[in-house]
Amino acid sequence: HITNRWGDIPYSEALKQGENLAPKFHTQQEVYNALFTELKEAADQFDGGATVKGDIFLNGNVARWKKFANSLRLIMALRLSEVDAAKGKAEYLDALADGVILESTEDFKYTFLSETANQNQWYARYLTRFDYAISKPFLDYLQSVNDPRIPAFADKPTDGNANYVGMPYGLSNTSGIPNNSISYIGTNLRKQNAPDYILTAAHVLFTMAEAEKLGWNAGGAPDDAKAEEYYLEGIEQSMRQYGVYSDPAFTTYTGQVGVAYEAANAVELISYQRWIALYLNGFEAWNEWKRTGWPIL
Repeated sequence: HITNRWGDIPYSEALKQGENLAPKFHTQQEVYNALFTELKEAADQFDGGATVKGDIFLNGNVARWKKFANSLRLIMALRLSEVDAAKGKAEYLDALADGVILESTEDFKYTFLSETANQNQWYARYLTRFDYAISKPFLDYLQSVNDPRIPAFADKPTDGNANYVGMPYGLSNTSGIPNNSISYIGTNLRKQNAPDYILTAAHVLFTMAEAEKLGWNAGGAPDDAKAEEYYLEGIEQSMRQYGVYSDPAFTTYTGQVGVAYEAANAVELISYQRWIALYLNGFEAWNEWKRTGWPIL
């Protein structure tokens, strides 16, 4: 997160406090290369010993921790697509071979509790203020493709309006917009014990779809059949993640123009669906937008 945001950062000499108040900076390339090594070594260091105690994420499940490390490495690898495709492809194939998260039941998430000390951050915000809303650009796009995740992402305004209403960006004065006239974040996403999704199967699958389109498979050539397969699986797992999946809804949604896979604009389609899937994980969506230029905002 730090290097994605600021680029060159202290790394090897960081966090030494009084021992070194002027740590040297490493390039983002050096930091990424070091993290690739760290993640691979971390996964390899599990030795099949006693289950880790106190693991609040995966309850000591070694196989799932390895998948998390590999999935993070997979996503990082695609981040190199515009700056060092050869390195990115090598890391991508290595991570993929080691096993990654492919189903929403294995999403890596932080599970908040129904107690004040460990409650979901959105729940806490809505205790005292009601000016957090789904954005108008995002909602407009969702509505343009009749996205079935809208009811999960947003609530209808509490002023009686039967339609979803997004909040515009960039207004110099919002005093004329009553809080109850806009769509709050979906109720289930702001419950006290609602989970915070950190790395999901959908994100992994859209990464794999784009990699196939870029020819990052072992054959070294774009494979639209596999790209489409992973693309559709990514949509399915995202719908399952948000509890809106059904066979008819999936078939209808993915069969319409603007969502159905097209080889000519595959990266654009993948990018828009990844943007949707990363709802409430704006930092990761921003990182992907910086790299691809999609969506157009």
